[in-house]
Parts: sequence; structure tokens; C-alpha cells
Amino acid sequence: MRRALYVLFVIALSLLWREECFATMEETVFPPDIFSLTVSPDGRKVYFTSNIHTGDVIYEPAELFVVDLVTREINQLTEPLNFTAGRQLAISPDGSTIACVLYSYPKGDSIYFINPDGSNLREFTNDNYGGSDPVWSPDGNFLAISTWRESETPVGGILIVDKSGNDIAWVVAGTDSCPIAWAPNGQYLLIVRGVENSRGEIVRTLWRVDLDLTKPFPATAFIPLTNPDEGDWSSVVSISPDSSKIIYPLANEVWVMNADGSGREVLFSLADDFLIEGVSWLPSGDKIVLIAQNGNTAANIYLINPDGTGLEQITNFTDYLAMGEKPTTIAGGVGTGKFPQKIFTTKSPLKGVVGHPKGVKISKSVVSHPMTMKRRNWDSHRDFPTGEEEPKSPSVPIFAGTLSLSALSYALWKFLRILA
Repeated sequence: MRRALYVLFVIALSLLWREECFATMEETVFPPDIFSLTVSPDGRKVYFTSNIHTGDVIYEPAELFVVDLVTREINQLTEPLNFTAGRQLAISPDGSTIACVLYSYPKGDSIYFINPDGSNLREFTNDNYGGSDPVWSPDGNFLAISTWRESETPVGGILIVDKSGNDIAWVVAGTDSCPIAWAPNGQYLLIVRGVENSRGEIVRTLWRVDLDLTKPFPATAFIPLTNPDEGDWSSVVSISPDSSKIIYPLANEVWVMNADGSGREVLFSLADDFLIEGVSWLPSGDKIVLIAQNGNTAANIYLINPDGTGLEQITNFTDYLAMGEKPTTIAGGVGTGKFPQKIFTTKSPLKGVVGHPKGVKISKSVVSHPMTMKRRNWDSHRDFPTGEEEPKSPSVPIFAGTLSLSALSYALWKFLRILA
């Protein structure tokens, strides 16, 4: 009899544990995002990828859009595709071809070409190796890409290829690195490269690689622009049309440095609620294009003067749209409406609402700072400059029901004592 009661008690306890541990958890669905952009050579159009139709799900397909900076008209160019998020769009200097990166299984990332009107999507890296991070040379004859090649000694790194896909020369081989920008004067390439810091960690650092394409090994000099002890560096940068300045986003600020890494300072700041996710100079050099979120609103395209004045909202994304629904246009000005958070439920080993820490405001007096692409507020880097504290994630108990784990353990102990 006692054995039967014990079995029944264990079964009841397991059912209670299962119900409590896999209780409903509320999560926040975040507003539409814009993942990458590229500006047409005449400076009039911005091409970008967004999940405005496909939803806020990691690895969910995105679509390619174009917005006219003069008329503000937005057009969808493709159906949902597996665009790789990040800095993965690059338009050729003659404006005839957009290089983008699509993901497929089991191959992984591959570079594709597409016409600016959304037609003629074709694979560029049509081999067994794929590739990512395409950047065009200023004359449009070459691209620098991240890829690898199988041989007696497998090699990966940054490879220069011609626009027909023929291998030309390795810029960096055998390291964790990717190209992020080719200077308009053609004289240097900006790359992100994995380097060990003083704590023994491999972190992404920014480098300038001077080039001479007439040589079999075109990299003539490697110049570190950041210190590995600063933390991971973002791949979101833009080089000024005269090749003398480099800009990059950090929280609600845009920073600038000289092409040799000197003179780092804040170029301009937006309101504290803004999170800047992408930057690009216009070819004229008189405006900068931003991807930014204003508070808890959707990501949008903005236009601003290099001194931080004249902020204009270009796109008018507010909420997800039904498939095929055309985004509304905006005449100008900055929207101030807040995006309403949506709540959905899902099975989870946790119970209760789980929040996420907000990004930290970095002091303008800090010159040395970590960089990451902050696509979400809780994706900010874990390392912070001296004087800044890392935001603490809200603690959620593993067992958060009417009975705690300790109470259940005590009940089980008492029951076993009775049986004994």
C-alpha cells in the first residue's frame, strides 16, 4: 500500500512540476526592423532590407525595398527572401547591380546579384564555397568578399574577385576577418579582423588595409585603427566621399575618426531615445543616411546633415503590414508616435514576464569604447568603459509558481518520513 501511495505521489508531483515549469511566459514582439542599406551612386535612392511584411522572427525572410529621397516613394522590389542581416547590401559604382547575401541550407551564405528594379536575381558565388560581406571597388571592376577555398591547405579570409567571379588575390588569409568598406579613392580597404586581447579573448578589431592591385599580393600595409582591449568592433561604418573620414554609430550618437584612426570624437548626437543601427554618407558628402529607432518605434530611414542638424524622417514604418500591403509615404519631419508593444504567449521553462535591459548611454568624454551592432537594445556589448556599469538582466526564478522548489522538496521529504 505504501509503495502504491509513493508511486501516486511521485506521479502527481511530476505533473505539477511539468505544469509549473512550462507555464505561459509573456514576451514582447518588437517593431519592424531595417537590416542593411546601400545608397545609389547619384545619391537619390536608398535600397534597404526590412521585415515589415514578414514579422519579428529571427531568420525570418526579409524583402528588398527602395525609397526615393526626393519624392519619398517606397517600392518593394522582391518577395520575401533569406537576406542575411547586417551590412550585406552593396550597389555597384555605375548603379547597375546590387550585391546582396542570401542564406540557404546546407551551403550557408552566398552572394547574389540583383538589378536595381528587383529583376534578374542570380547567384554570383556559384561554387561550393559561397561568400558574404561584398564591397565594390570604386571602379566597379572588383569586389572584396569573405569566403574560403578547399585545397591541400584549406584557406579562408578576404578575397578580391573580379565582377565575373574569378579569383584575383587574397587580401587576408587564414584569419577571422571580413571587408566592410572600400575607400572611394581606391587606396585602402576597411576590414574587421579577429585579434586576441590582453585577456586572451578573440575580439573583432578595425583595420585599414592599404592596397595596390597591380601586385600579386595587393595588401601593402595593415594598420590597426582600434585596440582589441576596447572590445568587439561593429561592421557598420561609412567612408566619406573624399576618403579622409570614417563614421560609425554608437547608441544614439555618430562618431567620426580620421582614416588613420586618429581624432575620434562625436560627430553628432540624437535624442536619448534614438538607437542608430546604420550609417552611410551620400556621395555628395552633404548628407548622412541613418537607420534608427526612435524609442520603441519601428526602425526607419532618416536623413541628416553632418553637423547633426536638419533631421528628416524618410520612411514611415510603424507596424507590420499584411503581405502585399504598400508602406505609406511621409512628406518629411520626424514622427513621434510610440509603437504599441504586442504580447504573445508561448511555452517556456520560465513563468512570468521576462524583460530585457536597455542599452547604456555612453559618455561623450569616453574616447576608447567597445563597438557592436546593437540591433536590439539587449544586444549591446558586455564590456563597458571605466565608470559605466553593465545593465543587469532582470532575474527570473527557475520555478515561479504557487509552490517553490524548496517547498516541493520539503513536502517530498515529509511524505517519505511518513512512509518510513
